[in-house]
Amino acid sequence: MTSSNTITRTVSEVIHSALRKTNDYEDGADPDTEKVEDARMALMEILARWEALPEFYHSTRFRTRTFEDPSVVLESGTYYRCILGFTSYDAATWQASTAYSVGDYVLPSTVNGYVYRCTVAGTSNSSEPTFPAYQGRTVTDSTVTWIAVPDNKPGEGKDWTTYFVEDASETSGSSWAYNTYYHSPGEFELLGDEYDILSAYIRYQKNDYDLEKQSYNIFRTLNQKTEEGMPAYFAMEITDTYDQTCHLRDIPQYTGDEGYILHYEAQIRNLKYDATDDTVELPDVLYSALIWQLCADIADESQIPDATIQRWEMKAHTLVQAALLALAPYSKAGRIDSCY
Repeated sequence: MTSSNTITRTVSEVIHSALRKTNDYEDGADPDTEKVEDARMALMEILARWEALPEFYHSTRFRTRTFEDPSVVLESGTYYRCILGFTSYDAATWQASTAYSVGDYVLPSTVNGYVYRCTVAGTSNSSEPTFPAYQGRTVTDSTVTWIAVPDNKPGEGKDWTTYFVEDASETSGSSWAYNTYYHSPGEFELLGDEYDILSAYIRYQKNDYDLEKQSYNIFRTLNQKTEEGMPAYFAMEITDTYDQTCHLRDIPQYTGDEGYILHYEAQIRNLKYDATDDTVELPDVLYSALIWQLCADIADESQIPDATIQRWEMKAHTLVQAALLALAPYSKAGRIDSCY
């Protein structure tokens, strides 16, 4: 099967490539603004048509992954091992006469196990308020309002046992830091081109163990989220962005190349339009098809002969078929031992 590389092009680059092929302007010259806008509209229409065809947007690949050791924090001579992945609060010590925005976090000058989130923006007082040591309690700080949130710093935060356990067997660790991601082996972000995981199994000491896909919401209790052992389930955490997190339960207790190896069937994004950056991301085998299809579509509005337009449409059709063949999902014959 033909492999392909993913490339990223701005919409402007795609449009100008098509306009050059249709000889609508010479290199070095500025294209007509109206032609550029017409080409942009044509490009958006092509992407909309292709979006209706799932094979344009998704194919599958079989991949493997090993698990890194969990994060370990060393605080006051005690080692704490992460059992539930999270990002620590982006908090800094409270400052006087400082502008704060909604969503900012501060720490009191005297540690009390809580951080405080700004719920009403403003400027802090010249003297530190008395921060309440009760979850959900608020305090007014000049024009700023703060609400108490349990901190997760090991040994000090009121909520640290949700994310860490003491582990005397550990021999090295890093100092605690705010605005830092701490991970457990059972949680990982999908790769940039991965959209979902369709199926998976764990291989350990030459034996395979199927994983059952379940809803992320089924793992409700802390015990379910932090129990260690042989993974039996996997779940995708649903987000509003392309970023997705996979959760394995139980948490793999053996990591590295000698530990568990996750084999999974990933759903790959073949085509992605990012409106924020105004870019198109797609496999190189599909890029040529996109350019020639755009040429054919914008040529309808020019003086190009019908025979030429038909030739471009045929070229685009041929390239599309070749691209779909290259992007067709891999079939799974028994177990796989390699990562495509």
